[in-house]
Amino acid sequence: MIYKFYKGCELTDGGYYVADQARYDYYLEDCTVYEDPEVISMAKSITTYLRHAVIVKDKKNVTLDFNGATVACHGRIQPFLFLNCENITVKNVKIDYDRPFYTQGKVLECDKEHIRFVPSKGFDCRVEDSYLYALSDTWEKNLNDWLPLFWLYDKDATQSKSIMLANIGKETFPLENPPMPVKQLLAEQEGDSIVLRGEFPEDWTADNNMVLITHEPRDKNSFVFIGCKNVVMGGIQLLSGAAFGTVALRCENVFVDGYHIISDYDGNERMICANADGIHTYNCRGQVRIRNCYMEGLLDDTVNVHGNYLRISKVDGQTLTLICDNTELDPNMKMILPGDRIAIYHQRTQKQNGLFTVTAIEPDAGSRGYRCTVQEPTEHLVSGDVVENMTAQPEILIENCYFGKFRGTMRLQSRGKTVVRDCVFDNEIVSMIFTGDTTYWFESSPVNDVLIENCRFPHTQFGPRIGIYGEVDFTREHDTYNKNITIRNCWFEQGRILEANHMQNLVFENNESDGQMEILLRECRNCQISGAKVITE
Repeated sequence: MIYKFYKGCELTDGGYYVADQARYDYYLEDCTVYEDPEVISMAKSITTYLRHAVIVKDKKNVTLDFNGATVACHGRIQPFLFLNCENITVKNVKIDYDRPFYTQGKVLECDKEHIRFVPSKGFDCRVEDSYLYALSDTWEKNLNDWLPLFWLYDKDATQSKSIMLANIGKETFPLENPPMPVKQLLAEQEGDSIVLRGEFPEDWTADNNMVLITHEPRDKNSFVFIGCKNVVMGGIQLLSGAAFGTVALRCENVFVDGYHIISDYDGNERMICANADGIHTYNCRGQVRIRNCYMEGLLDDTVNVHGNYLRISKVDGQTLTLICDNTELDPNMKMILPGDRIAIYHQRTQKQNGLFTVTAIEPDAGSRGYRCTVQEPTEHLVSGDVVENMTAQPEILIENCYFGKFRGTMRLQSRGKTVVRDCVFDNEIVSMIFTGDTTYWFESSPVNDVLIENCRFPHTQFGPRIGIYGEVDFTREHDTYNKNITIRNCWFEQGRILEANHMQNLVFENNESDGQMEILLRECRNCQISGAKVITE
């Protein structure tokens, strides 16, 4: 049945909803707060429930066709939230915000002790008593109550300098386990320009550079799918997002075809589309297919597909208390489901202590983790052993995509068969990473079967294009992490194109370059490399 889409319309199973307006403006009063701890589980620092423009819950066989319309959000609004849906399609829609949730400006002066910049059009700010406030018509943000992340970019070359974290203002707010040192800056207003004084990276200069400052939690994601099955997205344009473009939590089968993230449209001065990832999946299963996409202007990963490692803190018969050591994620995120198969490893190594079937699991408020009951005997397990979900291992296909300027790293971390073909990686920072760690992010898993073919990797002058790493504790008997990666019929610029550590079975064949290709291998085994110089350590 075909229905007209309008703001606030009630959706029914089997409905095909078509938009008949060119633009839908959503203000706070048009939106609904949905209070579910899992919705804000992507970061422990997120404690406030947002308003959502469109909420779809417990629906089947629903299509939202916006026919090219723009959904424009005015304020702290999350555009789309889908919960426990099956066979859900959203297509032909543009996402925009009245004021982006970051601040940018043209750098006039910069040295190791100060930076002077003029905010770009549409990025209003004010200074008060050493504090810097970002302004919009619906919100005001003190850039000291959420640690801003600073980037410096050459606008024409789209080349980034060093990044830094900083408080702006007199007060200091400590951050638990920050990924880098936190600076302290003081703000001054001088005419139309803003001056920040403190300590800045040595490679920062004023030459043709723009400063970008992110200052909001990663909670205003454009599309959020939780516990959904058979998600289809197509004809999406993310003109301005607030955090992640799309987030999928514990979904089965996510299909994306035609997802365009474009910063320079309609003559605007915005450099960034979103201050986080383009597409980010947590603990999904089935298949993740991403085809015919164009992504640029992201301050984090283009695509990140991963699970999460947990750690045993207590063994009580068949019940295990599990902790997520990632300081960002909240245990209300359902990383493991009843019926899942989990592998448990001796401490942080790859020595497997066995496979177990989960019969029950629930958040444990006392430990800020989970109480997980398994079917098999557990007497050989101890506190500190690491848990990996072996069911949440989707097959991945990335095909015919362009990944452009700014950060744009792709992270693929699944044991499922992974294919990346016919793509262009036109970013400066490392283009593709196969990793996993039990040290900081606690993201799983190693890859077991990867094919990369017919792709182009320019910009080798900025560093290796492909990184294959394992950040776990290695032993003599268990000394590898990723395995079975084939790279063929690709083109690289000359220079250091790939680095790998502790992997086995890398095949590099029939690849081309304008000059000498170089590959660095550390503690790797059974690698077949042709057409490139190999350096071993």
